[in-house]
Amino acid sequence: SGGDLTFIGASAVRVGPGDTLYAISRRHKVAIRPLIEANGLEPPYALRVGQRLVLPRGRQHKVSAGDTLYNIAQRYDVEPYETARINGLKPPYTVKIGEQLLIPEGRLQGVRPPAEPPAAKAPEAAVQAPATSPRPPQRSAPASLAAIPPKAAAGFLWPADGKVISRFGVKQNGLRNDGINIRAPRGTPVRAAENGVVAYVGNELRGFGNLILVKHADGWVSAYAHTDRLHVAKGDVVRRGQKIATVGDTGGVGSPQLHFELRKDKRAVDPQKLLNRKLS
Repeated sequence: SGGDLTFIGASAVRVGPGDTLYAISRRHKVAIRPLIEANGLEPPYALRVGQRLVLPRGRQHKVSAGDTLYNIAQRYDVEPYETARINGLKPPYTVKIGEQLLIPEGRLQGVRPPAEPPAAKAPEAAVQAPATSPRPPQRSAPASLAAIPPKAAAGFLWPADGKVISRFGVKQNGLRNDGINIRAPRGTPVRAAENGVVAYVGNELRGFGNLILVKHADGWVSAYAHTDRLHVAKGDVVRRGQKIATVGDTGGVGSPQLHFELRKDKRAVDPQKLLNRKLS
C-alpha cells in the first residue's frame, strides 16, 4: 500500500497515491511533528504523489529485562503514548527483550511525568487518554487567576454523563492513569466540577487534544481533555455545573470520551472518591 517501496529503516520515501502524513508516520515509525519540520511542510500539509520525504531518525532503545513502555519513556523524558504509536505497539503495550524501539524526538514541553507511568492504557482502555499529568506551559498567570471563588459544595461534580472506561491508577501494562476516562457521545456537555477560574485552554500538550485546566479553592485543579467545542477562555470564572466544553475525540484517542483529573497541590487524586452527581 502507498507509493514507497522502502523499508522501515529508510531515510527517505516517495509519496504514493492516497498517502497522508499520518499514514507515512505510522508506516515508518516516525513522529508527525519531526516529519513536518524535516521537510519544511506547512498547513494543510498536502502531499504530492512522487514527492520525496525525508524520514528523520532519532534515538533507539534496545529493550532489556525489566523494561516497560513507561519506564523507557520516562528514561528519555518522552510521552509513552507517542512512543507506543510510532512503534506500532497496541494494548497491553508489551515490549520484548532485545526489541529495538524508536524514541520520539524532543521532550514533552510543560508535562511533568507523574510519580508512576503516565497515559494509562489498560487492556480495558484501549482508546484512553495518555494520562501524563496535564500541566500548561509555564507562563505568568494573569491577575484574574488569583480571584478564585470559594467552593459551592462538598466533593466535586461529575464532569460528564457516561461510562467510566479507564479508572485511576497503575494498569497491568505498567502505565498509570492519573485520572479517569468517561465514554460519552460526541457533543455531550462537559461541566465544571466546581467553582473556579480557567487557568489554561489549548491543545499544546501532545496527546490530550483540546484541554481545559480549572483552578479551584484550597489548591485543587481539575483537568478536562479530548474535548471538542470549547466554551470558556483562560481567565474566565466558572461555576459548578457550568458547561465549559463538549465531549470529543481530539488528541490521542480513537473514540469520543473525556479524560478527567483532579489534583490537590499538584498531586493526582482518584476522582471517583470525590465525585458526586448533585448539580448544587
